[in-house]
Amino acid sequence: MKELVKLMNDSIEKLNKVREKLHNHEENLMGINIVIDHADPTKPIFVEIETDEGESIGIGEFLPYKDGLNKLRITAADIIQHEKL
Repeated sequence: MKELVKLMNDSIEKLNKVREKLHNHEENLMGINIVIDHADPTKPIFVEIETDEGESIGIGEFLPYKDGLNKLRITAADIIQHEKL
C-alpha cells in the first residue's frame, strides 16, 4: 500500500510541475523552430532545432522511416520536459 501511495504522490508531483511550467510560460515562447536551408529547392537541408529565442536545442528522436528515409519524432512530453523550453 505504501508503494502505491508513493507512486501516486510522485505522479501528482510530476503533474504539478508540468502545470507550473505551462502556467509560467508565455505562449509565444513555448514553440520550437525547425530550421531548414532551402538554398537548393530540390534538396532542402535540415539545419537545427531552436527555441523561439534562437537557442539551439537537442530534442526528439531520429527514427527510421520508409524508403530509407529518417524522421524526427518530437512528442508533447519532449517539449514539456525540455529544460530550455
